[in-house]
Amino acid sequence: MILRMPNPRSGFWGALATALLCIPKGADAQTVGHSPREMVRALEFEELRFTPPVVRKEMLSSGVEVLFLEDHTLPLVTLYARFKGGYALLPRDFYAAATALPGLIRSGGTQALSPDSVDHLLDFYALQTAFGGGGESTFSSLNTLTKHLEPAIQLWGELLGYPRFDSAEVEIWRGRQIDTETLGTVHSRIFCPEHLIFGIVGDTSWETLEPLLEDMVDEWPACSAPLSEPRVPEMRREAGVFLIPKDLNQSTVVLAQPGGISQGASDDYFASRIGNSILGASGFNSRLVTRVRTEKGWAYSASSLWTAPSRYEGIVGAVTQTKSESTISAVQLILDTIAEMKTTPPAETEVDRAVSQIVNGFVFNFQDPAQIVSRQMFYLSQGLPEDWLERYIRGIQRVSPKDVQRVFQKYVDPEEMIILILGNPADFDLPLETLGKVQIWEVPGVPRGGWLGAPAMPSRW
Repeated sequence: MILRMPNPRSGFWGALATALLCIPKGADAQTVGHSPREMVRALEFEELRFTPPVVRKEMLSSGVEVLFLEDHTLPLVTLYARFKGGYALLPRDFYAAATALPGLIRSGGTQALSPDSVDHLLDFYALQTAFGGGGESTFSSLNTLTKHLEPAIQLWGELLGYPRFDSAEVEIWRGRQIDTETLGTVHSRIFCPEHLIFGIVGDTSWETLEPLLEDMVDEWPACSAPLSEPRVPEMRREAGVFLIPKDLNQSTVVLAQPGGISQGASDDYFASRIGNSILGASGFNSRLVTRVRTEKGWAYSASSLWTAPSRYEGIVGAVTQTKSESTISAVQLILDTIAEMKTTPPAETEVDRAVSQIVNGFVFNFQDPAQIVSRQMFYLSQGLPEDWLERYIRGIQRVSPKDVQRVFQKYVDPEEMIILILGNPADFDLPLETLGKVQIWEVPGVPRGGWLGAPAMPSRW
């Protein structure tokens, strides 16, 4: 891969030293006819090249995909297991069990070992384990010394494939209305070969790993039932102003609307990444920070967001916290700043800076082998191509100022923003109705008359 960056400085100090050595002894800048600044500007550099390590892809006889990257730097091996399935892909009756499952797998023992025995073995072999989950996936990792790889994989496989769900540990979760039978049902739907992806990094070989992984999953049963289809969030699409009244001396402001963009190799997706960076996601260089903080002094920070999930559209908007006395003015300024992105394309320098920020940070996605493998596991689970990062960089580098303006014109409308404010309306600089029709968001436990004398209205979000 070739990373093309503005004004590359690869080998800068070596080239500078060479240039200085060429100046005759006793000569100054005027003697040789060039100032040091001119000499530095005249330096030429080779193109910066970066080649990420190649991950080996294998498949077990059970159909489980394995991503493997040898790394003999240290006598350690790290293994990752990622399963399709989490609370978001199960009926609501199983939400509590799916949330509890990762922790109980670790603490509840195995069918052959008590929880205390598992703890003893983890300590004896100096194994580090982690178990967790999200809305649509569940995952685990194991770190071991190379010399303990075989018993480590055996124990890990027992924990993942044949958990005991010890009654004493389950009792801790009893208040969340789960039982061992429900946990077993959830486990049988998620922890099965059809949903599994392995990732391994470290001081070993595929010839050593393959039989150990085969033995680990060989007798795991197939999934007991299919997972539910991912639910697409329902989004409000009508503009509105919502207030959560609270007696505070500053306001929290959130503006958002459906963003129309999902993750993928489309020109709109890449342009939205650069547009979001210019608007408010690039910190002190962004327009929102410049306008709201630097020029007006109304907030310490202001930022934008433009999410892009892989299966459905995300949201676009902005967030800030400001003193009560500048609340409405800050919202108006944010809306005006967003509107400018529609009416006028950003300057070429703004786009170049946003592109460079992303490109220059590209190598940090490859800081260590474990990061490379875990990232590719995620791409595989999301149905993205294995060279997604490289495609992403190429797409980002194609974005022009006109592209940024186009996506804001196509997907963003400040007049249709949903505005949510948490704060004390009695101290606002202007009437809240300045922004539009106001609805009070009822808070549980607050009398129907509302707070601060504001009439309570049915909330609709």
